[in-house]
Amino acid sequence: MRQAKAQREDLRLDAERRLQYKGTACIGLEFLNFQQCEPDRENVEYLKGCFRKEGCHQVEARNHIPALIDQQSLDDALQAAEISASQLRYPSDGYPELGFPDGYQLECLHGKDRIQAAREFLSPRNKWWAVDLYLKGMINISSKDALTSAFYQTSTQI
Repeated sequence: MRQAKAQREDLRLDAERRLQYKGTACIGLEFLNFQQCEPDRENVEYLKGCFRKEGCHQVEARNHIPALIDQQSLDDALQAAEISASQLRYPSDGYPELGFPDGYQLECLHGKDRIQAAREFLSPRNKWWAVDLYLKGMINISSKDALTSAFYQTSTQI
């Protein structure tokens, strides 16, 4: 009985995630914002050491940063980049780059230590990351927590 209920909940959350997912883009680090407390310096230093030894894998799927975006900002960024929503969701030749106006901030759900390490490690012309974009207006509190939990499992991997 409990297992069946857990499976139904998992399926519901997975369906919500799929509906809310708008695609993946390479986004400048200056546009990524974390509402949480300060980064864990010990973890940031550990990650920078990993970047030095293994390289900084900005586009590897397990390293993507999930973020929330409103529809208008997404539409504006797509128009400025001259790409379609379909190209964002189903890239054929690498993830497209999206830019935003100065001061714009995406609400990232996790990855603050990884992004802080990238800010300190990467060269100025290479300060971007692959970000999975989810529509902000559709996220409710339980879904946002579920998205965070689902993606947190991979956030500590390099």
